[in-house]
Amino acid sequence: MKYFVLLLSMVFVGIAHAQPITHSNDVANQTIVLYGANFAGVYEIRELNLEQGLNRIVLSGLPLLHDQSNLEVFLNGRQIEYTAPNPYTNFENYYKTLIGKTITLQSPNDTVTGRVDGYQSGALVLTDEEGRRQIIHGVHNYRLILPDEAPSPFDSVNPSILVYADEAGEQNLGLYYTHNLMGWTAEHRLVVDESTGLLDWTTLGFIRNNTNQAFENSRFILFSGDINLMHGGYNPPIMLRSMAADSAMESDFMPESEQFSDFYRYTYHSNSVLSAGGTLQFTLFEKAEVPFEKKFEHNLSVHGGNRVNIRPEIVWYIDSTETGLNDSLPPGKVRISTKEENNLMILGEQMTGFITPGDELRFRTGRASDITITETKSSRVMQAAGYTEFEVILKVRNNRNESQNLDLRFQRPANSEILEVSHSAVEKGNLNTYIVALNPESETEFRMIIRLHQRRN
Repeated sequence: MKYFVLLLSMVFVGIAHAQPITHSNDVANQTIVLYGANFAGVYEIRELNLEQGLNRIVLSGLPLLHDQSNLEVFLNGRQIEYTAPNPYTNFENYYKTLIGKTITLQSPNDTVTGRVDGYQSGALVLTDEEGRRQIIHGVHNYRLILPDEAPSPFDSVNPSILVYADEAGEQNLGLYYTHNLMGWTAEHRLVVDESTGLLDWTTLGFIRNNTNQAFENSRFILFSGDINLMHGGYNPPIMLRSMAADSAMESDFMPESEQFSDFYRYTYHSNSVLSAGGTLQFTLFEKAEVPFEKKFEHNLSVHGGNRVNIRPEIVWYIDSTETGLNDSLPPGKVRISTKEENNLMILGEQMTGFITPGDELRFRTGRASDITITETKSSRVMQAAGYTEFEVILKVRNNRNESQNLDLRFQRPANSEILEVSHSAVEKGNLNTYIVALNPESETEFRMIIRLHQRRN
């Protein structure tokens, strides 16, 4: 059977054509590959029945692509050529059909509601309930919310291709397109119980669809890694990113993960509908009763001036071998919470890179409110001997009614020599950690004298 493409154009519903029109609405198979938070590639197979001779295939249900060069078309596995005009050519005609209707325009900083009284040269004239008229320039930079009776601009404009078939019958139409209106992110949710020293770990994935089309029963491949993508171009108008409010759906299926080339990919089969402008939530990893250790930390430095009312960082340590983790988890936000009765109370958040088996995980969530540090420094330069001596004194006040430990972390310079120190150190490479025991509602002093030798060429 021979096929060739004659033309692709933007057609309007209601225009008569000499060729038989086939609407390719039924998607038999769809795979969506997501690369980070704002780039995706979609490959789908559509089954359709062609008449013998010239056929016009209307490609219904595609997101409106800001660059038609992002669309590739295949027929029975063979790539075919096409041309396409500017998809925004007929928006002026569309806005004129809204005259007399009340619409809402949204941007990140503004929301405007009013009756459409006119549209010309990219400017929309709106009149609000009090009769005040406003001219909106750059209307394509707004998200458009329509009344129920108004047609969507995406219902009236669809790309189409002309295909010649020398035989009638069922055919497979393949479509591949990319856009930056879909993406995925990961979040690691840790719920800690300080009374037991155990936490529950859940890693969630979020697939966000900011196109104007819904996706149903799709196979998602989620890439995580440092991938260079040259999708560039301009940012599509907010109106095209979403035609519906965000929605969230949950699934009971755990995605499969594997290492692919220099990246990690996670394959996820969804039986849910990812609505236009919606979000699909799923579980990547979960583990209950993971041991953790909470610490208060302060980084020592011999340089700088005196400081008062320093509050140490709150740091949570987790050995990833205790999580039963077999594969790497993607970068994302870490949220640490605790339960109070039946409520989750957020203790803090931070971003993290890849989490791989065997890592010692260290998450910072804020600073202690009831431990304060006063730092006093002095120095003595011995120019002839070629060194400088520094004395660092810390006075640590514990306002809690219970004992605490404070970890003082000091990264030793290569040319240093510690002469005196009030507390013993745990050494790991060039890092010294001094554990200072703090009694309830009391003050504890830490003192160190260090000599820095001048570097000699």
